Amino acid sequence: MVEPRIVATTARDTDHRRLEALARDLDHPRPVVPVKRLEPDHDMERELGAAVDKSITDLGRLSAEAIMHKWEATATAAASLGEDIKAMIGNLRDEMARCDANLKRLAETIAEIREAGKMSHALVERSSQLSDDVQATCEGLSKKLKA
Repeated sequence: MVEPRIVATTARDTDHRRLEALARDLDHPRPVVPVKRLEPDHDMERELGAAVDKSITDLGRLSAEAIMHKWEATATAAASLGEDIKAMIGNLRDEMARCDANLKRLAETIAEIREAGKMSHALVERSSQLSDDVQATCEGLSKKLKA
């Protein structure tokens, strides 16, 4: 394994090296590269501005279309819900008609039950009266037979 060698440099050595590098650069100058001056390209700016304006316009148009699409979907869903409610109302009307018919039948049944109750009451009274008459007749016959 190679041990790292520590080289101690002083500030003076570092300054000296920099001066030598500057001297070399002065002795052998680097070639000068002409720098093209950048001037604004107004046509390009106009094209970019128009493209940005078009992009913003397109973005606004697309956003408006997306919003309109969402509102239309919501309106369609609400209309569908309205149709469902109308169907439910129709079903409720049918159910109400059936309930009314059932209530009328129930009222008729109640009237029949009351009439049957009256008839049963009258039958029991007549049976009781007949029983009393039979008992009285039997007692009368029994007395005649004993006499």
